[in-house]
Amino acid sequence: MPVVKVTPGTVPYCYSSEQERYLAYLNNTLWSIPEPELGVSVIADTVEPTNDAAGNIYAQVESSGALVNAFAFHTTLNAWVRRHPYEAGSPVRLMWTGDLTALQNFDGGDTDTPGQAAGPMWEEDTDMADVFPLGVGTTIATAGDKADVFTVTTPAAPQAVGVYWIKRTARIYYKAP
Repeated sequence: MPVVKVTPGTVPYCYSSEQERYLAYLNNTLWSIPEPELGVSVIADTVEPTNDAAGNIYAQVESSGALVNAFAFHTTLNAWVRRHPYEAGSPVRLMWTGDLTALQNFDGGDTDTPGQAAGPMWEEDTDMADVFPLGVGTTIATAGDKADVFTVTTPAAPQAVGVYWIKRTARIYYKAP
């Protein structure tokens, strides 16, 4: 069983409640598991480690030492990967004003054949083509529903701007660069 190293922090002496004192101690204490106890090492580098380092954590850092990302080796995919924060097929939508070819490389995606760790991360959501987004409320009661709200006779109808609505693809993982 791993040994947890506890390093107490410095906190003030007077508190308005026991809860405040408890939270001050908890938030100012450093909790860590030494690498030998954890069973894995963290490899901090600007370049991806070789596959023989599988079983460890790859911490991608800038030349300054600042953390960029953390990856683990996926044995089935034979690659250093990390999950995308939005699940594939999630209801998250973004607006895209660039061209769709550039979208393939957005957010860690690439132009490879789509797979769990290859291909674009985002794609055009064609269900959003030629519609205005409108906040859910009285006119549209449920997200995803559509309603005719503008007519030719509507005074001061807002001017439209063309954007692509994009959604997550089926790709799951970022690959280490």
